[in-house]
Amino acid sequence: MPPPTPARRAFFRQSLLGLSALLGAGAVALWPIVTKASPPLRPPGAKPEKVFPATCIRCGLCLQACPVRAIHLGDVDLGFGVGTPYIAARAQACGFSCEQRACVRACPTGALDRGIVKLPLTRSRMGFAVLVDPERCSQVRSRPFKGLVGGPHPTGVLRRRRGAEWESRPLAQHPYDLDGPCDLCVRECPVPFAIRIDTPPEPQAPGDNTPRPIVTKNCLGCGVCEMVCPADPACIRIQARMEPPPTASS
Repeated sequence: MPPPTPARRAFFRQSLLGLSALLGAGAVALWPIVTKASPPLRPPGAKPEKVFPATCIRCGLCLQACPVRAIHLGDVDLGFGVGTPYIAARAQACGFSCEQRACVRACPTGALDRGIVKLPLTRSRMGFAVLVDPERCSQVRSRPFKGLVGGPHPTGVLRRRRGAEWESRPLAQHPYDLDGPCDLCVRECPVPFAIRIDTPPEPQAPGDNTPRPIVTKNCLGCGVCEMVCPADPACIRIQARMEPPPTASS
């Protein structure tokens, strides 16, 4: 058999490269399924997850517009969401400048629905906060808290409106010194009546009526409670794309 010509070698090389790329894309797409990865927390106004990656063009304009740099671009662990924006609330919650909705206004394709700009805050829901580990919650354990939140070297900021202006308060410059049991998730929540300290309406165990953070239907999933929780890892976390469960307090 005659040796392959340069043209045939180039053909086989390109075919192998194409097959490798196809297999790699398939593996990336299956990764969230294999690992049972949870949906990422998207910026306000994001379209449903089944269409969001196809609508987003990965331009990064929302990332640049975010006043607290809460938005990141997804890596391979997001499958089809590679390069799409998401928020890691534990490191930095949504800036919650919802009257501005800077990320939504910056989106050129409608992947972040500009229609929410004129809607009430309750139509900007990103997810829902859940107390995932009450046994470690300082409120449940009746423990106060003193120090910084966000780890030994916090980089997050809290954003608040002061009159007509917005101001950012770096967590690293604001140590806490609470007299009573920790209530930072309630104290720092920017949404009125979204979370409160109360006894659980449906105790998980007989006699379990210890006061704890109770998330209400007002929660929008901004992630501030997760960011300021002093436990490591956080006892309260945002479940992306989750609507308030029927048992959520009103």
